[in-house]
Parts: sequence; C-alpha cells; structure tokens
Amino acid sequence: EVVLMEDESLKYILLIARVIRGLSLGVWLGAAVMTFITAHYVFGLEPDRNKAGDIMGAILHTGGQLKIALALLAIMAQLKLRTQWPAFSEKLGALTLIVSLILAVTLVFYLEPKMVGLRAQIGTFNEANKDLPERVLFGKLHGTSMGLTLLETILVAIALVCSLI
Repeated sequence: EVVLMEDESLKYILLIARVIRGLSLGVWLGAAVMTFITAHYVFGLEPDRNKAGDIMGAILHTGGQLKIALALLAIMAQLKLRTQWPAFSEKLGALTLIVSLILAVTLVFYLEPKMVGLRAQIGTFNEANKDLPERVLFGKLHGTSMGLTLLETILVAIALVCSLI
C-alpha cells in the first residue's frame, strides 16, 4: 500500500509539472504573438515613430522579463518530467525550450541594451539622420532582434506542441 501511495503521489506531481509547463509555454507563446500584433498597431496608429518606438520598447522590456520568468518555470517543470524523456517529442520539447530561453536572454540582456543605447545616441529618427552609422547599426540590430524573436516564437510553439503529444 505504501508503494501504491508513492506511485499516486508521483502521478499527481507529474501532472502538475505538465500543467505548469503547458501553461508557461502557452502564455509565453501568446505574449510573443501579441507582441507582433501590438507592434503592427502601435506603429500603424502612432504617427510619431519615436513615440511608437518608446511604447514598443517599454512593452518589449517588460515582455522580455516575463518570457524569462515563464521559461524558467517551464524548465523547472520540464526537469521534474525528465524521467519521462525517452519519447522523441519530450526530448525535442526540452531542447527547443532551452534554445528559446537562450534566445530570450540574448534579446533581453544583450540586444535590447545595445538598441536602447543607440536610440539615445540617435535622438529623433528622421530622414536627415537615416545614414548615420548609429542608425544603420540600429537597423541591423532591430532586424536581428526581430528575426531572433520570430525564431524564439516558433521554437516555443514547437515546445508547446511537444508538451501536448
């Protein structure tokens, strides 16, 4: 009877870990998708690109911290489930989750500060300063940031699907 109770407890712990992992990944994916939608509308509705950039910068900063917290929560749950990793989907889910966290940390702690610093140097974005080296570098970092964010979003979607299989 003691062994049976331990098996039941383990079953509930694993269920809770699966739920935490699924919810963390679902919220992360939803937040990522909403960020793309929000950027489209903010830059479409706000005629002042500098103000729109300020709004999106604040959203991305807060969202980045949320993504990292959700990633850590999902990884802790994934580690609890590691005894069940023989399945290909579990291994793929764990791998995509780890890579997604690395991308999120890179975006929040490396690219975002560089872009914020460049925005401060550039001042106002206008036609007169579009060829400044700082503005050109900002454009490259912005493109890299968007590409990495899209990749992160795809990987989180894969991790979520793997967690449901």
